[in-house]
Amino acid sequence: MLNSSKLQMKRSFLLFLGCFVLLPLFAVDSGNEIAVKVVANKNNVLDVQENYQLFFDSPRHGFYRVIPTNSSNDYMVRVSDIRCSEKFSVDRQSGNVMVKVGDPDRLVSGVQHYTLSYSYDIGADQNDGYDQLYYNILGTGWQLPFDRLDFTIQTPFDLRNDRIVFSRGAYGSVGGNVNYTLSDDGKTISGTAYGFAPGEGLTVNVRLPDGSFVGARDPIGIARGFFVPYLALLVLLLGLVFALYLKYGKDEKLIDVETFDPPDDLSPMLLAHLLKGSANDSDAVAMLFYWADKGYISIQEEETGKGMFAKKSYTYTCLAAAPKFTSTAEEQLYHVFLGATPVVGMSHDPSQFGSSFVEGLRRAETECASYFEGEHSLKNKKSKRAKLLAILLGAVAFVVLSIALGKGIPAAAIAPSLLCFLLFLVLYVPTDRLINHSAGKKIFSKAGKIVGISLLFLIVCAADFLIIEFLLAFPTALSFRYALGTGIFSLLLSILTAAIEKRSPYAQQILQQALGFKSFIEYVELDKLKRLIDEQPMLYYHLLSYAIVLGLEKKVVEEIRDFPSR
Repeated sequence: MLNSSKLQMKRSFLLFLGCFVLLPLFAVDSGNEIAVKVVANKNNVLDVQENYQLFFDSPRHGFYRVIPTNSSNDYMVRVSDIRCSEKFSVDRQSGNVMVKVGDPDRLVSGVQHYTLSYSYDIGADQNDGYDQLYYNILGTGWQLPFDRLDFTIQTPFDLRNDRIVFSRGAYGSVGGNVNYTLSDDGKTISGTAYGFAPGEGLTVNVRLPDGSFVGARDPIGIARGFFVPYLALLVLLLGLVFALYLKYGKDEKLIDVETFDPPDDLSPMLLAHLLKGSANDSDAVAMLFYWADKGYISIQEEETGKGMFAKKSYTYTCLAAAPKFTSTAEEQLYHVFLGATPVVGMSHDPSQFGSSFVEGLRRAETECASYFEGEHSLKNKKSKRAKLLAILLGAVAFVVLSIALGKGIPAAAIAPSLLCFLLFLVLYVPTDRLINHSAGKKIFSKAGKIVGISLLFLIVCAADFLIIEFLLAFPTALSFRYALGTGIFSLLLSILTAAIEKRSPYAQQILQQALGFKSFIEYVELDKLKRLIDEQPMLYYHLLSYAIVLGLEKKVVEEIRDFPSR
């Protein structure tokens, strides 16, 4: 059966479809007959006439006749020149042509007769090595029985019985006994079939020599004709997003100038949030050495046992009950380590802390984000507005892309474009996180970013395909094209949009200071460092607190371990 009839199996809430599907608005008991006459032309246009005899067991206005326009080979069929013996209206939606047959102002019952005709333009044959006349005489979408089906198929071709195959039964059925006759001139097939249960259909498949169809419309031409201008518009929209990136999203290059001092008024925990996007327990512990350098606490080291049983333990003592803090996060953390009301002279043992201590750490670490607001904001205000504009342009671009992939049918593109845009947002959010996790943007390696974004890309493509294939019931090949096209476009748009994240002047200045301070710790000469610590013994804590955040604590500990002032 024609691929489009699988819509019935995929969406029970949609109109029942076959190659030609009828969804009645009435209940039918018996006496239903249909006669189908098809005139096949050399340009692969079928002139179809359908004569119905239907029995209405109660007053009804008429019935719906749905003609799908998505073929099994994923190209669009054109339906035109629709005529009917009764009043009718036509609605084209979701890639289908829906004909509503009947007078909306008049009810009828009993046996009724209708004649419906139209032109069904399949387009040039897409098979390799042969041409094929493939037609659903009766689609599987019928939900009522038929007592009798008469059919006649007139062609301009010389037909052979061994090249004519009928399939009868439910969707997916192959074979079935059908009595037919081939005219003496070998050009016309006619026959009669009886006793069709609801959901059963009849399909004819005639294999013809390659090149039998002449002058047929290029079915892909619809896509080409619409795709080129839409593609140009799509490139323009992507170009606008790229222009926004160049103007508002490209960070200035950081200048690495070695400096002895850490960033102004920035504690190790705040620096960790700046560089990595969040602070962790190690960064919180670094604050103990920071406070020791400031003179707020003192740290004691004790060693018990000897040799292989030697064990070191640490305690710290409060030296300042209410010191001056640079941020709310630091104040919260100070009270986490030294209690709600710090007492000068009271010592604390970190090994004795319980679950409340851990919860306090989490709150303090989370509070770091509030520091980087207002004048301390890490993001450029103009880049924020530019990013929002880029997302809006992306929404427009998805509509354009969906129309292009849908071969120029705007109505059919609305649902997939909305769904694909939502999936774009699903891809964009973690991509933005990977690219802009911190002002320093160094937390994820290049390989990590590539792997992460690639996995997200595959997930979005799979989700696109499943939604379009099974929820919207598009043909498989069309669903694949949608999924791949929207997936690639989502990836490009996500990366470009996420990249529109320019650092604020404040973030630029602080990062340069942090980079210079890191270079100092990393490359300072040992003799110079020894001299500095001899002059300022507490400098050890000062360097160690920031070295932990910068990932250089091992270097500091190993190089300073044997200094007398240590």
